Amino acid sequence: MSAEVAGLTWDELLARAKRTGVALVPAGSTERHGSHLPMGTDAATAREVARRVGRKTGAVVFPTLTYGVSEHPAFQGAFLSDETFSAVVRELCRGIEKMGFRKILFISGHGPNNSGILSVLKELFEERPGQRLLGLAHCMTLVNQLMPDFVKDRPTGHSDFRETAIMLAINAKQVHTEKAHISEKISKKFSGNLKSTGVHLVGLERASIHLCHSIDELDTYGGYGQINGASKEDGEKILTVLSDFLCRVVDELRRIELPLA
Repeated sequence: MSAEVAGLTWDELLARAKRTGVALVPAGSTERHGSHLPMGTDAATAREVARRVGRKTGAVVFPTLTYGVSEHPAFQGAFLSDETFSAVVRELCRGIEKMGFRKILFISGHGPNNSGILSVLKELFEERPGQRLLGLAHCMTLVNQLMPDFVKDRPTGHSDFRETAIMLAINAKQVHTEKAHISEKISKKFSGNLKSTGVHLVGLERASIHLCHSIDELDTYGGYGQINGASKEDGEKILTVLSDFLCRVVDELRRIELPLA
């Protein structure tokens, strides 16, 4: 049986709500991801993770929020205002709850959405303390936490090797690595050594920082961080790690009885 609400009849949905009680809501964006990844990268990531979790746990996957809030003017796309986005999240949660789901987990593929989602979830929880379980998981944060060796010593950012690997696993035909811009790495004193504008990993002594010194480069490339080295195999590993972890989260949510004491 499909884990996605669009594939369920009303009776099947009500039965699933009674049996599992957990709803998953993927949230992404429609924005530029460098010159090598599709505009829907964030949405595709969140949707794929949610689908995998839904198939394994029986949690119902609701349609993906494909529009999010803007991170930076350099990342061109179609965005919602903070107010509109929060209103959408609020009304969506109320609608899902009316269908019988009191446990809702947002799976975010777009970091700038997180503060708005969390603000609304806090508001809704405080309306009826203990009557609802509302949560948020951010995919890129989980990658960093669950796979520290994978990201160690590799500059992360926007449209980087993590997102590139994930999209190679989801749909390699949509990835154009030959168009990717690889960030410059400067390992000595960076004063006088910045040969081009943009966001760079610059080193001093035994440490490094990310240095942004011209918005024009972000406008040109629409991303930053290390891109090279991404593979389909890495992407599949990331998706497996994320979905396995979130399956355990869903199992924990299902064990919690409401209302909370």
